[in-house]
Amino acid sequence: MTQSIPIPVTVLTGFLGSGKTTLLARRLAEPAMAGTAVVINEFGQVGLDHHLLERLEGETVLLDSGCICCSMRDGLAATLHGLLLRSQGGQLPPIKRVVIETTGLADPGPILATLIMDPRLAQAFSIGAVVTTVDGVHGLQTLDAHLESVRQVAVADRLVLTKGDLAHPGELLRLRERLLRINPDAELLSVIAGDASPEVLLPMPQPRVAVPQPAAHACDEHCDHLQHGHEYGPAPHDARVASHVFSFEQPLDWELVSHWLGSLAFFHGERLLRVKGLLAVEGEARPLAVHGVRHLLHEPVALRAWPDADHRSRIVFITCDLGRDAIAAALQRALHDKRGESVANIGDAITTPPLAGNNSPAPGAWME
Repeated sequence: MTQSIPIPVTVLTGFLGSGKTTLLARRLAEPAMAGTAVVINEFGQVGLDHHLLERLEGETVLLDSGCICCSMRDGLAATLHGLLLRSQGGQLPPIKRVVIETTGLADPGPILATLIMDPRLAQAFSIGAVVTTVDGVHGLQTLDAHLESVRQVAVADRLVLTKGDLAHPGELLRLRERLLRINPDAELLSVIAGDASPEVLLPMPQPRVAVPQPAAHACDEHCDHLQHGHEYGPAPHDARVASHVFSFEQPLDWELVSHWLGSLAFFHGERLLRVKGLLAVEGEARPLAVHGVRHLLHEPVALRAWPDADHRSRIVFITCDLGRDAIAAALQRALHDKRGESVANIGDAITTPPLAGNNSPAPGAWME
């Protein structure tokens, strides 16, 4: 079961009542969704009857938009294998992309891990995007009360703020600022009643990993906090979930990077919610996209080109109860193990030539 080009998978998540089912139902009717296989939990929740063109075998239907929709009865891996086999066998239309809707309390990590861990899925599919819906009315309270919702926000590539027309403008501003503090690399969109462009569920063209910037504001005794979204003090769960970005000026030694990330996944995997990056590697002209979830790291994928003129490597670690110092210490150990070298001032955004070497990615160099 191999594909010349892996099929991108979008994971649609969000806490209970955040509007992800409404968003999905509205998008299923769009012609731009043609060729999309959508994996949902229950047909009845989405309300497909007025879009139904043909009921196919078992729990699979074909919509008039050309979208294939199926419910997940036998587990995610079996569902994806079945969809792919039936598409390749001609029983289903060709699949261009997949959207998977999670339950409201679900951690998207295990879904991403399934795509990496199963060898057949890893060849046929790729992680396209994690899209998280956030309730504009109750989002602040949900983030305060449920660590799961903070994790859903932290691992997202795209945040979709819903019910903005029903929320108080001041509360909405505080929510937006808090979301961007939890996940500064995410694309933040606002929708009303699920009305958004079809692109909201499409894969990201490349990982969104910002180069670290100096802080624009430091609080002191003269700060009234009202413009910075933190007037109520630190939230109970936000401090546990963090985004740590490392950047490098020079092309990287892949063997060293692989050792660094592999050791982090081995020793701290339970606290690595997600790893994603865009790397310049010696011996490779194109940028490499890297993805990881907890103990699992996906084999790197060479992109066609850099998204812009900035060719610096940058990688983001989204963690729970794991600080930047531990990630930096793992890099120190990798450098020491390979060359007996160490890096000074590792706590800041790294721009160190010592990662340069002679190794480009080789088969087996990446942990799975």
